[in-house]
Amino acid sequence: MTSPALNTRQDQERLHLVERQLVASALVSEIYGPHPDYDSLNGTIKTTAVPVDLTGPLHFNSWESYRPRFVDKVSGEEIIKDEAPSKLYGVGILFPLDTAVPHHNGEANQGANQPAGDTTGEDPPDSVAAAEASCGFNSLSSPTTGAVGDTPKDRAQEKQLSENIVRMRSRFANSSSTRSSTGEDNQSAEGDLSAGDDELDGLKLARIRKPQSMGITFACHVSDDATCTVAVSGGRYRMFTNVRVSEGARTFDRKWWVRVPVSVTLTLTATQLRQNGRHPLVLSPGPIQGLPPLKLSLEIISRPLPNAPFSDAKLITATLVNRTKGTREMDKESLFQSRFTVAATDASGSSALIPIPRGLQNKDPEELGMELLYRKAQVFAAGHGCAGAWNADEDSSVANRVTAEPIPAHETAPVTPDLVDPATGHPLEIPMLPLARADDGWMAPLERLLTLYRAWIDKRAQEVTSLPHELQDAAKRYLDACRQCSARIESGLNLLKTDTLAAEAFKLTNEAVLLQQLAGARKTRALRFDSAARVMTWDEPADTSTYFLPSLDHPKDGDRK
Repeated sequence: MTSPALNTRQDQERLHLVERQLVASALVSEIYGPHPDYDSLNGTIKTTAVPVDLTGPLHFNSWESYRPRFVDKVSGEEIIKDEAPSKLYGVGILFPLDTAVPHHNGEANQGANQPAGDTTGEDPPDSVAAAEASCGFNSLSSPTTGAVGDTPKDRAQEKQLSENIVRMRSRFANSSSTRSSTGEDNQSAEGDLSAGDDELDGLKLARIRKPQSMGITFACHVSDDATCTVAVSGGRYRMFTNVRVSEGARTFDRKWWVRVPVSVTLTLTATQLRQNGRHPLVLSPGPIQGLPPLKLSLEIISRPLPNAPFSDAKLITATLVNRTKGTREMDKESLFQSRFTVAATDASGSSALIPIPRGLQNKDPEELGMELLYRKAQVFAAGHGCAGAWNADEDSSVANRVTAEPIPAHETAPVTPDLVDPATGHPLEIPMLPLARADDGWMAPLERLLTLYRAWIDKRAQEVTSLPHELQDAAKRYLDACRQCSARIESGLNLLKTDTLAAEAFKLTNEAVLLQQLAGARKTRALRFDSAARVMTWDEPADTSTYFLPSLDHPKDGDRK
């Protein structure tokens, strides 16, 4: 990308924002794959793609001709070469249920599909993988060297570990749990979708080693005429093996994976939003050639919203689950780049997505302090196995939509030292030059800053009684810390007035800071590599008046190491 001429500060800021977006796009495409928020930038961060016709066999006469990035000529979708999608990407994948895992002897184990008591040739379910790892056994990975069970000691250890696994399976199978209103587990079977069902609760499947679900919890004003639209998107990859590369007399067969975009939209009524339920999803109008059908479901858990401004407000958890029964073809049965967006409206078209109320009970002082600082920030969604993102206008009481986002991005507001003096209406400025030269009146801006800071503390103190009772102690604690800070500032100013040595040190420190600011504001010379001289050089001559060491001016000086 060619950089435009940067004539103004605004041009520099625009270029910085573009480059920042390019970095984010490169990261997302590397670990997630195609993403709707970044696809428009792919042409600037990737090599030019070469369209190829996949209706017939492909033969490349050299590895050099095989090197470019290819896309499907018909759909324009990406092609992954020589690597399975599940190996290339690690975020936003919904794996099939009970994926068969290759054992160290090359055979596949059927995992949790077998009865809990039958442990012969069986891999443990992912829900207990962490517990198994804690006792020194990783049954989901095969050894890279050596044989297994070759000695009596190895066989005894394996038997003991297998018995531990059986006990853990039994414990996990017999335990029943559900989620609380915040999506956490507690020991109750009431309201559990999996209670009396032979399939696992969808939300639990987001917390295993190979996630099979993702979900978000949001608050919604479910009036009688409310409707909710859920838009699911993702990608699947079909295998294309009719590819060959020739090198001399040898020919190599290659394996490609071609992306197929999928999307589906589901509309839920107010009745459906008020009840727990599992809603099947159909990803495409017809089958995708070369791929088995996916069994996806959207599972809704609805419960009353505590402390809500509306009596018919609900706290809803929507979970997208891949309930496809897995085989050894995991890449064909997974949904990649998974995400979904929820929008809810009433009959007038106004959004029905309201903020999730904050719970202030049973929190420690640090948590209450954070609640105090961010009490005006609205939270519209919480993620399970992903991030809960939302789109809302500033200071709005509703969100336009909420999204289950596997790879979220957020732009934080800049923190600047810009202050306005209420007495004058002009910015309060503390220039460095008077501080560096100790000019007459150099302390006046600092004293004015202290006065305004104390006025701000007094104003905040008047607001304490209007805060929720749980936050008042945190507010008083923070105000005490602010008063201690103001006292330290006053003590420092008094020291500069009475101690000439301290004042001189303060002056020199500010002079050093000023010189650094001036040096940093200078225009940077363009740097290039001189291939003939094999050194880095600049297009413009150096300002040697600032040089005090020969090595700063001579690229091949001996002091340069």
